Amino acid sequence: TVYTLLNGRASSLKKINLLNLFTPSITTSLLYSPYSIGLTLISLISLTCFALKGKKETKYLSITCLSITIFPIFNYLLNGTLYINAKSLIPFIPLILILVANFLNIILKNHNQKKQAFIITYLILSSLSICLYTNSKDKLMKKSDINNQEYQTVNQLINEITKKDKDIYRINTNLNDPKYINKIENINVKKTTIYSSTSNQNYTNTYNKILNNPIPNRNKFMIDSSTNPLSRIILGEKYIITKQKLTLGYKLIKTENNINLYENINYLPIGYATNQTISTQEFKKLNYPNNTIKLITNIVINNKEKKNISTLNTQKINYTILEKQNLNITEEKQRIKINAKNNAHLKIKLNADMNNKLLFISFHHQKPSNTDLSITINGIQNKLTSKKWKYFNNNTTFHYTIENTNILDIKLTKGTYFLDKFNTYILDYDTIKNANNNIDSFKISKNPTKGDNIEGKINVTKNNSYFTLSIPYDKGFQIQLDNKKINYQKSGANFITFPISKGMHKIKITYEAPFKKISLVISGIGIFLFGITTYKERKQK
Repeated sequence: TVYTLLNGRASSLKKINLLNLFTPSITTSLLYSPYSIGLTLISLISLTCFALKGKKETKYLSITCLSITIFPIFNYLLNGTLYINAKSLIPFIPLILILVANFLNIILKNHNQKKQAFIITYLILSSLSICLYTNSKDKLMKKSDINNQEYQTVNQLINEITKKDKDIYRINTNLNDPKYINKIENINVKKTTIYSSTSNQNYTNTYNKILNNPIPNRNKFMIDSSTNPLSRIILGEKYIITKQKLTLGYKLIKTENNINLYENINYLPIGYATNQTISTQEFKKLNYPNNTIKLITNIVINNKEKKNISTLNTQKINYTILEKQNLNITEEKQRIKINAKNNAHLKIKLNADMNNKLLFISFHHQKPSNTDLSITINGIQNKLTSKKWKYFNNNTTFHYTIENTNILDIKLTKGTYFLDKFNTYILDYDTIKNANNNIDSFKISKNPTKGDNIEGKINVTKNNSYFTLSIPYDKGFQIQLDNKKINYQKSGANFITFPISKGMHKIKITYEAPFKKISLVISGIGIFLFGITTYKERKQK
């Protein structure tokens, strides 16, 4: 767990003020708050009384519970130094309730039966009324929200395709709905999305900083389905489920209830080999989208080889405004200021031939706002959250990849935008078309590939080749090439890679969490000591 927290989590979302860690807080951690322990005032009274006048054991327990719940430093540590959030204190409820029960017992013992009956009746009725009132205000998720027609259609399409296509590949469910991020429809589904406060930082960096996928969510820990066609190719997303119309490199398989199932013709397999390489040093010099384009045709390795690398240059494109409503645009020194009202909308026509082209657009926000700022272009959304929001996503540069159209339909949420560093690139799709024809695919065997194991075969047709696996690098992997353990390295794209010779090869990849063995030893010692302690206590009694 410690290893996962240290290596699978970025630094705190917001800078933590040291003074705030030691500033007492009761209402947001112990009392009434629905996002914390959420007990009532009697718990504070019970803890305070036992802290002042309790026996040795109850005084210790009450002071411990008070300290942990009142001082934010403890829930900051229990949250793995991610943020101050009192939900981590919920497991302390049973301990506090033990003290509450003891406190009530003391009160009842000091009264006759008539007063005892009154106190008990009052406690039951007040607790029941508080419980019913509180729960009536709770906005629960409706069953129809997660079992509606769209949800059933997605399940149906995915089940159909995984029954027909028995290979191992990834599926992109792009419906702008967070509930699909962690949804696995059946055992054969592999996805690139995840919502977790701990995740592989190599993967997060690749997804957000190399592939520069749009970030449509308020929560920076949500890695949503990509709308970027280059990212879909690199990450091996063979099938795309979306309401949008896709053209370049996609084959429409089926449409059901306005939801489309596409096959990504040019996707790269999860593992493959090629002799086309680029050095990490040269790769780091490339800006986006040039770096991502090179990832489709090259493996990034740690060598000193220098190549003449062709790149795209930013282009200034003239445009005509077709529609404009509820927004005001003013040009200032080296930036554009936009005041957008509700339902702000801009529709423009690019004065350029965009047939069979990919258009890359990026721009920077000079000032994060106190409110969320969101810009959607042709259905592709980017969001910069309020700088006060605890999950501040730090998405200050918006990236868009638009395919095969010169019409941009732009929607903005209400707010004031200060934008600069505008860049536009145009790529002829034929440049990357059929890139998967020049590689040697890793044929993954389905039966032995389960859990922490991946096995398969590959026929390498070229000398001086490298193998890559679009699984993020981690120290816990063991790789056997033709039954011999080999070393592997982290590619410039943060994936697993190693050199491989020409010919037929068997590859076996296994994963074991780092420090697993020592953790099992520590747990074993703990269980052994617990057993001895329990035996001694029973013997003493």
